[in-house]
Amino acid sequence: STVIAVLVAQLPYWAFRTPFELLKTRAQLGLNADGAWESARRIVATEGPAGLFVGLGSNVAYAAPTDVVKFLCYEGIKRRAKAAKGGQRLSPLESAVCGALGSAAAQTVCTPLDVVRTRVIAAQPDKGMPASAARDTRLADARNFRKVAARLYREEGAGAFFAGLIPRLGRAMASGGIQFGTYEATKRLFGGTDAD
Repeated sequence: STVIAVLVAQLPYWAFRTPFELLKTRAQLGLNADGAWESARRIVATEGPAGLFVGLGSNVAYAAPTDVVKFLCYEGIKRRAKAAKGGQRLSPLESAVCGALGSAAAQTVCTPLDVVRTRVIAAQPDKGMPASAARDTRLADARNFRKVAARLYREEGAGAFFAGLIPRLGRAMASGGIQFGTYEATKRLFGGTDAD
């Protein structure tokens, strides 16, 4: 049920988040010097409304397996930790440690997907391209998850798939610990059990 719940939640979540992620990523790369709203207007004018959803498939291709791995690892680590305590309920701090480890495992396994996802999102029409730029073959190839991954491997090698892993692990451990520690503390506060 965990896998199904995670997968079902991904599409509406990313359908809402993708335009914001697109604008954020391009701003971080210095591609939106005139601000987010002007950038969004320009994307719609040159690529149509679908241009705001560049990366939707890549976002889901990264996030779905990452969340599945994170939740499954968390549940497995938590089960083992509970067994090591003789079946006693874990404290919120112990649950936070389990969440931190589960999140770190997920990020380690799925960082290559995020690297490719970021490259897909960053792809945009060259300056001066006509309004039909979204149909340009070069741009379509730059937004194709498999083609971007193959080019990354061919041009930069396997190590490029793990760019940013160390800061990602720091963030994942902190956020996973907070997320799952708070989750378990809240369940306990409202009378939930480990079976909830």
